[in-house]
Amino acid sequence: QTVLCDLLPEDVAATLVDNPRAMLPPEKKEVVALHLDLCNFTFISQLISPLQLIRAIHEVFSEFDDHLMMHGLFKVDTIGDAYVAVGFVHSSSVEDSLYTCQSMMNVARLMLATLAKYRKNQDIDLRCRIGISRGSVYAGVLGKLQPRYQLLGKPMRVAEELEGNSMVDGVHVSEEVVAVVVAGVAEQENEYGISGGDGADGATGGTA
Repeated sequence: QTVLCDLLPEDVAATLVDNPRAMLPPEKKEVVALHLDLCNFTFISQLISPLQLIRAIHEVFSEFDDHLMMHGLFKVDTIGDAYVAVGFVHSSSVEDSLYTCQSMMNVARLMLATLAKYRKNQDIDLRCRIGISRGSVYAGVLGKLQPRYQLLGKPMRVAEELEGNSMVDGVHVSEEVVAVVVAGVAEQENEYGISGGDGADGATGGTA
């Protein structure tokens, strides 16, 4: 049961624990997706032993896991040297969407800090690129053996594309994420009667 809860969102895991043979149809969900790739992985693999490489990735990805849990986000998968995560937007409110976007961007910054600390302490030049997108996906458990929670849709693809176009040690966010942050800041300013001036710094940019 513990392993199942690690692999699947809490509500999905609870359903399968109660009824292991349950057929769960795909659900449409709003998510903020993150795709991270270790951009010099092949080069590093030529400099250190396979065991050292596995240990390095395990240590780094384990710390990434801690960041996700601290922010209430969900780890989708690791694919080689790539790390994929999402945050679920549970309502249509601006506040919920802003909170999830900000949580994911905070996690991205913590991931960069983790790699910077690892480079300093272990003298292994691990670096990454990160892409973050937002939108609708269809999500569900596919197949019977080794169940995985899969999310299919534009945000997953866009996050990977943004990562590929990001600067090294950079975070590249989609226009949808920027729009959510700008709208959220504007709503907060209106709520507290704050003048926004010429706009939030960096609102027109796509790289955090």
